[in-house]
Amino acid sequence: MDVAFIHFMIQFLSTAGVFCLFGLILWLSNRLFYFFIGERARAVCVATGIVGTPVHEIGHAIFCVLFFHKIDKISFFQPNNDDGVLGYVNHSYNRRNPYQQLGNFFIGIGPILFGGALLLVFLRFLVPDLFFEFVSKCDHITLSNCLQTTFSGLTILFRSENYKDGFFWIFLILAALISLHMSLSLADVKTGLVGLLYLVLLLFGVDVVLFFFFPNVQNALSLACLRIGMFSVFFFSVALAISLLLNFVFVWTRIKKRG
Repeated sequence: MDVAFIHFMIQFLSTAGVFCLFGLILWLSNRLFYFFIGERARAVCVATGIVGTPVHEIGHAIFCVLFFHKIDKISFFQPNNDDGVLGYVNHSYNRRNPYQQLGNFFIGIGPILFGGALLLVFLRFLVPDLFFEFVSKCDHITLSNCLQTTFSGLTILFRSENYKDGFFWIFLILAALISLHMSLSLADVKTGLVGLLYLVLLLFGVDVVLFFFFPNVQNALSLACLRIGMFSVFFFSVALAISLLLNFVFVWTRIKKRG
């Protein structure tokens, strides 16, 4: 049973753990950005939300559909709302249905999954050479070199020659607009936590069965989850790098003005 638990931890941390950690770091980075802006934070949030908020809400809505939740009401962008909420997806589901309960986890983190995927699509069609260079690095990624490969990939994104390409600037602008609204709200986190328990129970139950009857399948599943986790770290880091870059540019501009 110890082996089954080890496999469970590998699978859980490589998937849900990576998504949650990335979401937390991105939330902190975005909060820091809006803190630096100060009194103009609301105006900037609304302006960037023209693109970022619909992407965020579509991320929720897609997983509502995939897990058979009923979308009761949806707003992709409402800049004049008195409570400051720029968009929302209200959904309902059968609480006795384990599949729909599990869906709450993916609905909660939907903006991260969909936003990250959309960034890859933009990178593929706007700057294809960079995209395929990213992909080639992923072919050689392992658990031991994951962080090194991720950093190496991000240096590709910010090479000086990229800034001579107009399509690269379009990608950066779109990435910034999306990244600033990929972080999760408190309501998103609460929704995700409801489904997280079901994900834990499902993974552990599967691992117990595989441990006794299909150990080879269990090994293959753990390896697949590790690879998914490493790819996720690599590609989600694009959004995080954009968010951190915005913080750096803002702080550097303020320092230069004071100097």
